[in-house]
Order: sequence, then C-alpha cells, then structure tokens
Amino acid sequence: MAAVHPKELILAKGFGSAKRQREFLVARSAARLGIAEMGFLPLPVGKGPKGEPLWPPGVVASLAHDEGWAGCLIAKRGSGLVALGLDFEPLNREVSKGVYQTIYSPAEAQQLEALGDWALRAGFCAKEAIFKCLYPLFGAYLGFLDAQLVFLDHQTFVAKLSQPSGAPEIPAQVTGQLWRQEDRIFAALGL
Repeated sequence: MAAVHPKELILAKGFGSAKRQREFLVARSAARLGIAEMGFLPLPVGKGPKGEPLWPPGVVASLAHDEGWAGCLIAKRGSGLVALGLDFEPLNREVSKGVYQTIYSPAEAQQLEALGDWALRAGFCAKEAIFKCLYPLFGAYLGFLDAQLVFLDHQTFVAKLSQPSGAPEIPAQVTGQLWRQEDRIFAALGL
C-alpha cells in the first residue's frame, strides 16, 4: 500500500471498524498511485455527501473495496469516457432470499435464479457498478429496482434504467462487463 494521505486518514476514521478503515485507505492509496501513473498529481481522493469519491480535476474513476481487496478504474477526462463504475463481490458470501427481494424484481430474480447462485451475486455487483457510474455524472440516486437487468451471462450485463423523478435524463439502457477472479465476481462499465 502507498503511503496514507493525511486527509484520507481523517476520512477513514468515519468508518466504525478498523477493517473498513483499512479497506478504505487501501482503495484510496491504489487510486492515488493510478492517478500519479497517468501523470496527475497524487492528490487525496475526497468523499462526497453521499459517500462517493471526489476525484481530482481531469480524472474520471471508480473504486471498490471489500474484505482485503481494493480496485480502481481510472481514465483521463476527455478520453471519451465521462463516468466509470466498478464493483466486486465475494461469490461465497451468504445472502438471504429476503435481501434479494429488495434488489430484484420477481422477473429478474426468476431469470437470475435459473442461471445459478453466481448470477444473483453478479446481478447485485452489476447494479452497484451502475450506481457508482451514474451518481457522480447525474447526481441522481437510483434504487435497486430502477436498474432492471435484462441480460446477464459470464461476461456481459445489460440493464434498462428507470428515469428518477426530478433528475437529469439518464441513459435508458447501459451495458457492462463481468469477470471472475479467484472467489470474486467483478462488474465494470463506462459511459
């Protein structure tokens, strides 16, 4: 892990557990390293009012962290990408059926259950990546049912999006990528 930035250390103290603080700091350190490799000053990655990362000027990025893993997608503003979303989840984490009822519509749940347990985790991961991509761009919070997965396989997901009331117009549909590494499923997309 790169040296911890003092401003990020202050932000990390807002997390209750030492484990979550460490994950937060590892992800921010990875992001700063990536930003520096792209030729930008390795400025601290702030935290917005909804918990979203605040990136230095000229940077488009998304990060994820969980259970000792951290990752970041980074691009230069003007590279053709205006927003990125990244998430990953352990495939072996136990999730109750009740939780899935809050994440998926009945039609989505049926479609994903037919593909197997991995698809239920992948769908959640895809929706998280969508939200991470859209929120900084549009400032609109989407609920889980506002992104309806219409296609998902081991490499790709497609979701139709509902238009949040009072928000700038968001895309009607997005497509992203899925992949597995060790015991994790990853989802990423760019706009």
